[in-house]
Amino acid sequence: MNDLEQLKTIDERLAEVERISSFLHEQRREIINRLDLNKNEAQNAEKTQTDSNRI
Repeated sequence: MNDLEQLKTIDERLAEVERISSFLHEQRREIINRLDLNKNEAQNAEKTQTDSNRI
């Protein structure tokens, strides 16, 4: 396999990894939304900020 063939193979594998990563991020967002975790995370962040202001 020459260098150009190796480069093509690497590019193909990277494209596949990017597709899989995008799919997994989408699935993660759907679960977070379904469980309404965004609201909980925002409340936790607000509480953490409030607690740190007391110090």
